[in-house]
Amino acid sequence: MLTESEYKEHILEKMKVEIKCALTVGRTDEELEPFTESEIKKFIKKNSSQITSAVNNMYRDFLEEENLDDLIDAPLDWYREYLYDNFPELNNACEN
Repeated sequence: MLTESEYKEHILEKMKVEIKCALTVGRTDEELEPFTESEIKKFIKKNSSQITSAVNNMYRDFLEEENLDDLIDAPLDWYREYLYDNFPELNNACEN
């Protein structure tokens, strides 16, 4: 079992993978220019409070259900769901 901060760091890293995918492949799927590495870093920094909120919400939900260890091997779509539910700016960036 991990500590709270370790779980949250794990969630954050998985969400960053999802954000990068959304801002690159996700944008090309919509026939938009993919973000560069620099643009992705700026996007993450600019939206850090929303990302942190998504991390905290996911952690809280899994803690309440006593399923925190499920996060270790969870498929990426679990993280994607929390991002899109808690972070509409990501969806907007993939469509505009």
